[in-house]
Amino acid sequence: MKKSLIFIGLVVTSIFGVSAQYASQQALYDNLPQAKYLNPGVFPEYSGYFSFPVPSGWGITGTNSAFSWNDMFENGKMKLEGLVPKLNNKNYLNVGLGFDVLGLGFKSGKNFFSLNLSPKVDVNLGYNKAVFDFLTNGNGAYIGKDISLDGFGFDVTAYSETGIGYTREVNEKLNVGGRVKLLLGLANINGDFDGISLYTDPDDYAITATSEFGINAYGTYFLDDSIADVFGDPGFVNFSNVGFGLDLGGEYQLNDKIDLFASVVDLGYIKWADYGESFSNDGSSFTFDGIPFSEFGSNSGESSEEESGFFDDLGDSLSNTFKLERSQISYTTRLKTRIFAGASYKLNDFFDGQAMVHGRVFNNNFYPSYLVAGNFHVKKWLTIKLTYSGANGTFDNLGAGLALHLGSFQVYGMFDNAIGLSAVDHSKFLNASFGVNFTFKGEEGDLKKAKEKKEKPEKKKEKLERNNSSSEEKKKKEIETQKKKINEHEKQLNKAEEKKGKDESKELEEDVKGLKKEQKELNKEFKEESKVLKEEQKELEQVLKEIKEETKAFKTELVVPSSEVDEKDSVYLGHNSIKPIALDSNLVKPEVKSETLNLDTSVIELESSKVEVKEDLLSPPKEPLRNLNDSLKSVLQE
Repeated sequence: MKKSLIFIGLVVTSIFGVSAQYASQQALYDNLPQAKYLNPGVFPEYSGYFSFPVPSGWGITGTNSAFSWNDMFENGKMKLEGLVPKLNNKNYLNVGLGFDVLGLGFKSGKNFFSLNLSPKVDVNLGYNKAVFDFLTNGNGAYIGKDISLDGFGFDVTAYSETGIGYTREVNEKLNVGGRVKLLLGLANINGDFDGISLYTDPDDYAITATSEFGINAYGTYFLDDSIADVFGDPGFVNFSNVGFGLDLGGEYQLNDKIDLFASVVDLGYIKWADYGESFSNDGSSFTFDGIPFSEFGSNSGESSEEESGFFDDLGDSLSNTFKLERSQISYTTRLKTRIFAGASYKLNDFFDGQAMVHGRVFNNNFYPSYLVAGNFHVKKWLTIKLTYSGANGTFDNLGAGLALHLGSFQVYGMFDNAIGLSAVDHSKFLNASFGVNFTFKGEEGDLKKAKEKKEKPEKKKEKLERNNSSSEEKKKKEIETQKKKINEHEKQLNKAEEKKGKDESKELEEDVKGLKKEQKELNKEFKEESKVLKEEQKELEQVLKEIKEETKAFKTELVVPSSEVDEKDSVYLGHNSIKPIALDSNLVKPEVKSETLNLDTSVIELESSKVEVKEDLLSPPKEPLRNLNDSLKSVLQE
């Protein structure tokens, strides 16, 4: 009974859990240890890590390529009519669960080693459109045609994975890595129904069924104690169920902005030994002609036992025809391989743009998806990612994730379709990953970081030197371009200066006009002053005339006796006995003020014209005043 509960628990976990293959965006976190599960070529920033048992490394994913849970039901009742148009010819369902019991890793120089122990459950189902169409609408559309179950199969597996990973930093641009996985099978059931078909005869509408299929299972003894007794009551773990897996990946830095990556994971198989079973049919066929109307009874009231006899016989015929042969075997199943390829673009230290295509292989078919993401480095301790995914014909899958570093503790969580969590029954695509890690840098990590920081300028210098020869021509071209720009700028400056000179010339012309106006005003004032001077000259001449007349009269009328004259003041006049008075010339000398208006000769030179103010235009006439002075002198002498 205990074994039965364990087996049922595995099946329920696989169906209501969701897939063992993690959120797709997990491959895009370089600072997350679990990113190596999807790309072993990731070379981490830290020197080592340790994953806490149970709460670490959880991966949950579920996808259905055709329909959501809500498409199958309406008002609590199953509805298949609206389901058929949504189906492709071949469809795929995957659900499962996985987590880390143990996870650790450490860096040594340019090498990184890792170890993980992770139990996983993986459910895969392939189905085609024709079967649902037949069950919903009958065989009317298939008269004279085969209804094939091609593409119809399933595989449910529970196993334990022990992985040893190795990543090598080949050079500053390239990292490569791989992970070898030892697999231990716990339980499995798988089947392939490609050999089943139904044919409807166009004449009598008889249906002929042909069956050739096989089902393999390991773990049936968990459900049936009698089978366990036959097998010798084996334990829950059979170390003969051994398998191997391989993951490969790499990263390449195309330049300072662009990084490329690619990986292939889950290459491998599990061999189920000793207690495996096979249920098969070798290709028998059965024709169903329909149910005779007489078998349903008549109005005379036949017994119900006779009515049911036909159906009992029909069941026996089907059982005998399609009887399954059961045998104990060993068999092998393959892992469901996944492929990833993408690129990231570093815009700046805050933001990275990322894009990725990926897909899963099942039943010889490849089911692709794509994802684009914006990675925000908010702080050194916080990274936030926003994603958009296209999968299973849906294009409204908005996701989000974060990695939070609280010292050495790292907490992370991510959803490829976060909106789908609010309406799970309408979602065809749900992926999630979350967990807790302990990361450490260590002395080696700190030294390497310091060394890289110190060597970064040297590497940059070497890079510049390597590219020097190829960049010289580019520099010359840049210099020539710069010279052309300078010449063009100089031309523009010259034009501006010419324009400025013209403006200044206009200003000077305005000044010249002002000077000419002032000159006219001065000439007018000079003429008025000259007129005043002439009038004053006339007045002086009249005064001079009056002085001459008075002097003449004074000479003739004034006689002084000689006794009253002091000898020392006398002037000898020959034989005359009368001595005249010696007159001081200062007593009769008039004062005449000569006013002269002198203006400096000025010459104003302009670029376009010259203006000259001549001296003779502004100087007063000198001749009248000179004559006046001469007349005064002659009077004084007399």
